[in-house]
Amino acid sequence: MEMSDGIYANVETTHNIKPISTLDKNPPPNPGEQQPGRRNYRLTAVCLGLLTVLLLIIITAISIHCE
Repeated sequence: MEMSDGIYANVETTHNIKPISTLDKNPPPNPGEQQPGRRNYRLTAVCLGLLTVLLLIIITAISIHCE
């Protein structure tokens, strides 16, 4: 049995499949409406910002204490 026979066995069936675009799945939101994924990114950015500030405070305190 050749390897190429098994690899290309289902080529005919893939040509008839219609690709589903993202516009078909999700209609565009209203201009004033926020998308659910946006809130997660904003929350992540705020948490990372707070962790950065906390890290800077800790590094400053340790450097002052060790002088």
